[in-house]
Amino acid sequence: MPECAERDPLTQSFVVLSDDSERAFEQVFAYELAPDEADGATGQWLLVAPGKSLPAQYSGRLSQTGKAPPKSRPPPPPSSKGATKGGKAPPPAPPRGGKGKPPSLGAPPKAVNSGPPAKPPFGRKLHWKAIPADKIPSTIFAQLTSVQSKVIDIKAMEQWFAQPDKKTPQCPKAPTAPSGDEDKGQSGICILDGKRAQNITIMLRQVTSRIAMAELLRAIQDMEITHQALTSDLVDHLSSQVLPALEQTDLADYNGSLDNLRPLERDLVPLLQVHRLRMRLKLFQVALSVDWQFAALRERITNLRIAAEEVQKSNSLRLLLSTTLRIGNFLNSGVVEQEQSAVQTVVGGFTVESLLKLRDFKTGLRSEFSALHGVIMHLADDPNFIGGLKGELGAVTEASREDMEALAKAISAFQCTAETVTVEVEEYGEQYGGGCGRLKALAEKAQSLSTQLSAAYEQALEAGSRCLEFFAEDVTQTKHLEGNLGRFLQTVDRVVVTTAECWQEVMQMKAAERRKAARAKGAAGPLSSMVAGPASARRRSAA
Repeated sequence: MPECAERDPLTQSFVVLSDDSERAFEQVFAYELAPDEADGATGQWLLVAPGKSLPAQYSGRLSQTGKAPPKSRPPPPPSSKGATKGGKAPPPAPPRGGKGKPPSLGAPPKAVNSGPPAKPPFGRKLHWKAIPADKIPSTIFAQLTSVQSKVIDIKAMEQWFAQPDKKTPQCPKAPTAPSGDEDKGQSGICILDGKRAQNITIMLRQVTSRIAMAELLRAIQDMEITHQALTSDLVDHLSSQVLPALEQTDLADYNGSLDNLRPLERDLVPLLQVHRLRMRLKLFQVALSVDWQFAALRERITNLRIAAEEVQKSNSLRLLLSTTLRIGNFLNSGVVEQEQSAVQTVVGGFTVESLLKLRDFKTGLRSEFSALHGVIMHLADDPNFIGGLKGELGAVTEASREDMEALAKAISAFQCTAETVTVEVEEYGEQYGGGCGRLKALAEKAQSLSTQLSAAYEQALEAGSRCLEFFAEDVTQTKHLEGNLGRFLQTVDRVVVTTAECWQEVMQMKAAERRKAARAKGAAGPLSSMVAGPASARRRSAA
């Protein structure tokens, strides 16, 4: 229908249409319509604004006795209250059913409507550019009157465009979808509230920056433990940060269609519904760490065994102990080596820890000179002694720092991990589908490495036990073997360090004595020549 007029379905009256509802018409043309038996409308007036053409469907209904459009303006529409401010009722509407003249027109009204302006049913207007009415006849719109238009489905329109109830919680706009599918939008069912969705999205950025969520899901389902993107730190982040946060939500309980979810939930629900997800992530961690954990533990065990063997084989340590035994017996009994066998107070051996007590034995005029310095003075003739001692006990320094209790717990934990993988295969292997074969291979590998560690650790403890027994240390209580071995190696390391410090001090003392002797020799040279000169002269004159 043209823009100039339309029928109000409630009042069956015609109202003027305008491009600008805020502006009052300066001139309005009134046409009287003849009765229409089709719709029962009789004695009506059609008001047409200036510049507007008369609708074609009403051209045949103009009254034959109708007059030309009056130049005056039509009266304003009746007030909704039925009375003006002055208390007088508005003029009556044109009578229905007979011929009559258009009412006299008064002052220009603000708007020509049958009531207040209609409001958009959905709170928003459709902003389009209207075609002027005088151009309509030459356009396609003039021919639309013969086209049967579709009936408007009001219920469908309300479902599509109706504004939600303010009391109904809105689905917050989720942050960028982790899968990177920007074209899917953010519409859909929201299981997570806005704050939690934002926090989870932030945590997922570390994951999605390396691997897409769909690829991550496939790798976990198929147990692709060699996937390049699934590094140890990434799997640890999933296990310690992301998964605990997801388990506090209702995502795993969702059983509807994934297409109804927004992208964030659409990516997370399938992940949480993977069978034994937490155990799968743990198995990924085992697969990624089993090799380097085995290498690190084997290195610690090997170093422990080598240190115990070095202590037993060191010739420099034996020389140190032998020299200390002789000097110690001399300090305690006052007899020399040749006479020590006949003296009852002479000892045949001592613990390695006793070497540290030599530093506390001090006497004489030089308070800084100890019994250990005396031992070093006897060994200082060999300048390579201290270097040989350090080289022969090179593994002791590292082994002495080993926490034996922590090492035993680490080996036990490795064994438990290997056993866990084996049990998982035996009891739940079928739930892993195509990844069961990879899981079996991981179990076999972990068990093999665990067996190698156990054998290596037993060898190290056997070497340590022989070493302790060789130096007369306590080996009767096997449950304390690790602790006794650790303390013994720490003692040997302190002996090496203390001996090296005393060696340095003895070398400095010897150097000081040589400088002093050189100065004394230089000062005595001129004086001896002066004394020898007159004596030789007297001998020559006597001769």
